[in-house]
Amino acid sequence: MIRTRFSIQSTEMKTEPRETLFRVANLAQAHMAIHAAEESGLFPLLLSPPNTPAFMGTPWWLAMMRSLRTESVAFADILNCGSSAGHAVAALGHGQKQILFSDRSPQTKAVHLLAASLGAQVHSFLPVSCDLTGCVTLEQARKALGTLT
Repeated sequence: MIRTRFSIQSTEMKTEPRETLFRVANLAQAHMAIHAAEESGLFPLLLSPPNTPAFMGTPWWLAMMRSLRTESVAFADILNCGSSAGHAVAALGHGQKQILFSDRSPQTKAVHLLAASLGAQVHSFLPVSCDLTGCVTLEQARKALGTLT
């Protein structure tokens, strides 16, 4: 049986954990987010810093997420492309399945159509995130999470 975050075991019914958005800028922060979420019974959604493709590049984000996935931890990720249609299209072309893209861009419709054709999701608005970009310890991550819950 392939287990996903939505799976139900035959002997017991589990409720789906609440999703919480964590803004992370490196692998250590992503680990902290996943650990803090698991401790709190939450499902982590990892969000890149604003306009990440412009200064770090989509391949950097994808490599970081690939590294996390080799550890068999449950999470989802969203790449923040800001209002750059070029970066959004490149991210989708590289296989990114969820992006944050401004709905104020003149190319919004084209980006949404491309995403739909690739089975990807475009978010134009996300709830408040737990910003871990300044955190260097798990205790700081727990404290930041405490401000949301």
